Amino acid sequence: MASSLLKRGIPFAVQLIPVPGLLSLRLFPLLFSAIDYFYGLGIGKFRTNLWFTKGLLAVSLSTNLGLLFFFKYLNFFGETLTAPFLF
Repeated sequence: MASSLLKRGIPFAVQLIPVPGLLSLRLFPLLFSAIDYFYGLGIGKFRTNLWFTKGLLAVSLSTNLGLLFFFKYLNFFGETLTAPFLF
């Protein structure tokens, strides 16, 4: 799909704008990897400060689990909670 967009003269930066469909899904792995990368840089930079590195690790795990919950389970819990109220 990207090659066909490039052939039509649409710049790559415009292709990264989140729109409904496949283009927006391409950004999520890059975003999640970037978040973990910067947490890893922080842990590496402050490895002498044990409390700070443990805090960064806890925030990183919370971020990843929160994103997992949001994208995997939010729809399930939303339907489960609203089902009794729909007639």
